[in-house]
Amino acid sequence: MHDVDARNQRTMSALMGLLEQRDAAAQRLVPLVQAAAGGDARAFGRLVTETQGVVCAISLAVTRPSYE
Repeated sequence: MHDVDARNQRTMSALMGLLEQRDAAAQRLVPLVQAAAGGDARAFGRLVTETQGVVCAISLAVTRPSYE
């Protein structure tokens, strides 16, 4: 259990580092990520809503067959 918490903390630190380096659109997600990581369910919901288009596009790109 303690290993999971440490791994989650490292993952969140890495994600926060990436977000902090990105453009203004990503910058506004930083407070949502922090609040969601702290257990705020409403912030998590807003984060899902804000990023659902990007997540969908990435999922489609990863799962779409390549016809080369």
